[in-house]
Amino acid sequence: MDALTGFERVANMLAGKPVDYLPCYDAIWGETIARWRAEGSIGAEDDVQELLGMDIRGSASLNYMADPEFVSKIIEENEDRRARVNQQ
Repeated sequence: MDALTGFERVANMLAGKPVDYLPCYDAIWGETIARWRAEGSIGAEDDVQELLGMDIRGSASLNYMADPEFVSKIIEENEDRRARVNQQ
């Protein structure tokens, strides 16, 4: 498989198609980025998401959860927790 762009990788994963590797995303705290810049680990203009190879850039109130067409079956439940399995 040829290397995919971040957009292609995320789109394929959400569509259940093959990907070259799982998409990468993390929310880096602003304080962490400021510390890295103060320590000289990254430059003032460096794009942290690009440096870390993020496929999903930024976030909003979107739900990035893949939703395969599984049916969830509860196998045990009590006051504190619920155990379930996903079935196709």
